[in-house]
Amino acid sequence: MPVSKSKNPTEFLRGEHGKFIGKVDPPLIDLKITNPVNYLKIWWAKVMGNEGIDVSFKVRPLTAITIALIVGSLGFGVGRLTVPEPFSKYVPFLATPEPLPTPNPWRNTAYTGVVRYSDTTKKYYLEVGPAAAGGETINLEAPANVALTKLVGKRILAVGQVNDAIKLLKVIDVSDLEVLPSLAIPIPTLPPSTIEPSL
Repeated sequence: MPVSKSKNPTEFLRGEHGKFIGKVDPPLIDLKITNPVNYLKIWWAKVMGNEGIDVSFKVRPLTAITIALIVGSLGFGVGRLTVPEPFSKYVPFLATPEPLPTPNPWRNTAYTGVVRYSDTTKKYYLEVGPAAAGGETINLEAPANVALTKLVGKRILAVGQVNDAIKLLKVIDVSDLEVLPSLAIPIPTLPPSTIEPSL
């Protein structure tokens, strides 16, 4: 028996179990949603597939050797020996020096010592420690509100800013450390008695 072939194979649809079923009515509403990202990917692949530049040229072996010798001689300095005049003057690039930050020579401090005055220089000095023990002398620079004339020869505490390079103390405040008066005040005492107390 001859097998007849259908002109349109989509006329016969198969059911769930693979058997042919009769003609099915088309659905009332057929809605298909496709992914637009796929269309963008396909479009982008077409655009990128046509990108790029193809450059091709032929170089003969003798030409390649000549070009390599010229580039090599100029690149490695042989050109300087063969050409007496330089093409451009070489000016070395020197980095601009950056200024170093200068440290502040003034620091806050306090010194104790004896105030001295020099008639020749008309300046006040602070004698720190005894001179025999390696003490030092510091110049005093006091504002008008600090009276150093009353403190000459006395031990003081001078507070201010000092510059060790020039041995100068800019006085901000002065405290008198002399606890003993300049004149001795006699204190009355009883002479020791020779009588022994009775017990």
